[in-house]
Amino acid sequence: MYGSLRSRIPRFSTEAIVAALGATGTVAEAAALVGCGSSVLHERAKLDIAIRQAVRGQQERLDNSIAEAVLRHRGVLSRVAAEPGLPGLCAIRGRISQNPLLAQVYEEARYRVVDTAEGNVFNQVEAGDYGASVFVLRTLGKDRGYTERREVEAQVTHSLDAATSEHLVGLLNHLAQTQPDLVEAEFAVLDEEEKELLGQALEAAPAEQPTAGLGGNYPVSAP
Repeated sequence: MYGSLRSRIPRFSTEAIVAALGATGTVAEAAALVGCGSSVLHERAKLDIAIRQAVRGQQERLDNSIAEAVLRHRGVLSRVAAEPGLPGLCAIRGRISQNPLLAQVYEEARYRVVDTAEGNVFNQVEAGDYGASVFVLRTLGKDRGYTERREVEAQVTHSLDAATSEHLVGLLNHLAQTQPDLVEAEFAVLDEEEKELLGQALEAAPAEQPTAGLGGNYPVSAP
C-alpha cells in the first residue's frame, strides 16, 4: 500500500527521530530537526513502533501543557493559545473538543471561576452588604418566597368581553408603555387562534400610533 512512498523515505535512524520527537512539541518541529518532511515522519511512525510511541508521547505532553495552561488561565483559551510552545486558538479548541480529559479540565477551570464569584458574593453578604443580600435572595432564596412581583398599573373594572376594540387597543398601548416586558411575555403564550382573533379586533379598531416594545410579530395598534 505504501510501497511507492516507502521507496522515497530517507533512511533516518529511529534513534534520531525518537530523540527529535522528545525534544520538540510537534511532529512538524521534529521533522524539521531531523531534516525531513512531516509526511515522511508520519509514514515512519506507521512502520516503526518506537517512533509511533514517541509521537504518542509527544501528543500527551502537549495535552498536559494545554491542561496546565487552561487551569492557570481559568479557561480563557485566548490566553492559553498565547503561551509559547502551544498551538493556536482553533487548534486548542479542537483538541479540547476531541479529548475528554481536556474537556473535563476546561469545565473544571470554568467551575472554579464560578466558585470564586460565589465566594465573593457570600463574603459581601456576611459583611452585611444589602445589595449582595438582595441578589442572593432573588436567586437562591426563591424557594422561600423571595421573588419579584410586577403589579399591573391599569385596573380593569369591567368585563373585557364587553369592552370595545378601541378600549382594548388603548389599554394595550398603555401597558406597552408602562410594562413592555410584561406585555411581550403575555403575547408569547397566545396560540395561533388567539393571535388571529386579537388581530381581527385590532384591525377593526381606529388607527393609533404603533406600540413600542411588542416586537414585529404582534403589533398592538391597527395599521
